[in-house]
Amino acid sequence: RGVAGSSWPHCLPARDMTDDLKDQGNAAFKAGEFAKAIDLYTKKISESPHDNACAQVLGNRSSAYSQLGRHEEALADATAAVQIDNEFVKGYYRQGTALLALQRPAEAIKAANIALRLQPKNGQMAKLKQEALDLIGAADGAGDGDDEDVHEPAATSSRMEIAPELTHGDQAEKRHRAAAHKEAGNAEYKRGRYASAVEEYGSAIALDPANALYCCNRAAALLMLSKAEPALADAQRAISLDPQLIKAHSRAIKSLCQLGRLSDARRQLEAASMLPGADSALLSESQELNALDNLMRNAKKALEQDGDMAAREAAMLFGQLAEKCPCSVNIACLQMEAVLRSKPRDGPPKVMSETNRWMRDHKDHPDLLCVRGKAFYGTGQLDQALKHFTEALRLDPDHGASRRMRQVIKEIEATKERGNEAFKAGRHQEAIARYTETIALDLNNLDLHITLYTNRATAKFKLSDYPGCITDCNEALRINSRHIKALLRRAAAKLEMEHYKEAIADYEEAQQMEPEDRNIAQSLRRAKIELKKSLRKDLYKLLGVTKHASDAEIKKGYRKSALQWHPDRHSASTEEEKQAAEKKFKEIGEAFDILSDPKKKEAYDNGQDIDEINGGGGGGPQHGMHIDPMEIFRMAGGMGGMGGMGGGSRRRTASSGGFPPGF
Repeated sequence: RGVAGSSWPHCLPARDMTDDLKDQGNAAFKAGEFAKAIDLYTKKISESPHDNACAQVLGNRSSAYSQLGRHEEALADATAAVQIDNEFVKGYYRQGTALLALQRPAEAIKAANIALRLQPKNGQMAKLKQEALDLIGAADGAGDGDDEDVHEPAATSSRMEIAPELTHGDQAEKRHRAAAHKEAGNAEYKRGRYASAVEEYGSAIALDPANALYCCNRAAALLMLSKAEPALADAQRAISLDPQLIKAHSRAIKSLCQLGRLSDARRQLEAASMLPGADSALLSESQELNALDNLMRNAKKALEQDGDMAAREAAMLFGQLAEKCPCSVNIACLQMEAVLRSKPRDGPPKVMSETNRWMRDHKDHPDLLCVRGKAFYGTGQLDQALKHFTEALRLDPDHGASRRMRQVIKEIEATKERGNEAFKAGRHQEAIARYTETIALDLNNLDLHITLYTNRATAKFKLSDYPGCITDCNEALRINSRHIKALLRRAAAKLEMEHYKEAIADYEEAQQMEPEDRNIAQSLRRAKIELKKSLRKDLYKLLGVTKHASDAEIKKGYRKSALQWHPDRHSASTEEEKQAAEKKFKEIGEAFDILSDPKKKEAYDNGQDIDEINGGGGGGPQHGMHIDPMEIFRMAGGMGGMGGMGGGSRRRTASSGGFPPGF
């Protein structure tokens, strides 16, 4: 059932799954869904239109037609049923019921008499006959108010004697009306109004159900509407009425081709080839069938091969087959399989849309469930995919493609879940390894990769691997440029790397996608503040710490930087170097003055300029005052010292070169 060397095991055509169509039709009938019941009975009839079982289904469909008030069609089915099985009592009952509804009681009596000869004690048939007699009596006695003789045996006998004469005249009139409907159907067919033609031919069949040509004509109109199953039923019924009618064999072959049942079409052609003149009459059908066989053979061969080129060829060939066999769910499944392989990115959404159409009538088809499951899988919807594969296996436990795909999904979900658990536990390096392993399980499932790349990027962000995070986000965005989670994660990583303008661009793009998202708006404002801050003097860099540094780290950074640039350390330098060191020492002191004060630090982090912080109000009594950097240094030195450095209150001496004692 799979394609050799392919990670996409393709679906082979399923076995016919119509054994329960009659039961489904009966269930629909009981539920009052008569149109659905008719459709299911029609599919069942197309399987074996000549055996006694078909007669029973025709009787059931006749009853469904009667429930919808379509009495002409009900009569046609009942008549066909008793032609197949002349001892089918229910068929005569359906026939009589339809005839009564059509106000043709004399014919109804005839049908009842045949049934009563088969089952003399059948109460339903006796009641139907009486209703027909009452209807005739009412017509005979209209105006004189005396209908007592309707129930007399002699009167009944008299009526039954004249019934053949009435039936003969009525039959002639019916055949005349049927011929008129046939001509009207021909006219509609020539105008291209095939649905109207079907209706006209249906009326002709109801009036003259034994006329094979009418069934044959309706089959032709149905084929033009791509309704191959009812067309096949009509063609096979025409053959049963007139086995020598070559046109009926032609319609049957074409119907089977539309259904993709090429082997059955070949057998039908071989059976018809024994008829006189069949070789020339069925030449085009033979040529078309040969072409379809070649297409099918080449398409399957291409689908079995690896590589994008073979997949595209398979999609093209199955596309051609699908156009010629529009009613074949098996060929549709193979075409969709080829589309998934040839277009791993764009194919799954298209296949999901196409399977919606087929699922209405083939929801229990394992191959269709399988290919639809692959479409869900291709869009990253693993839960839905798993449901479809499981259902396909319930219907066909040996469906290998569904079994393999279910195993793949379970392995992917298990590995991905191990990555999620590691991430939640703070084991980010392990999470990265598990996500990488999951990606490798199926290199073609791009929609699944979007989630995995984004998850791995988040784990790398937690480890401060910002370049790696951006790389993974780029991979996710290459697959889907509007994947907002990857876009926001990339923006955050760029912000940490101080690529402020690029971060702002990402946040602005995300805001266009989600204009009402307050978190995005807040992140964008923060990025703009960081850009503004980057244009100022970076106080954190002056102290050699990050903007996330704690108070202790800020103090430690200040001491280290101050020691490095203390003027006494540069006393032997040139005058220019001394001035540069003093300037740097002063800047370090100013940086510490702001970052060690919570209010000043908050103002700085919020983007306020240094001059505004030192010159404006709010933030403490020292605002606006000049602070001696040496005093700041002594104060910092008094906060516990460093490396044996003494208290900040000690004076500098000549022996210490200006450093606090113990520095």
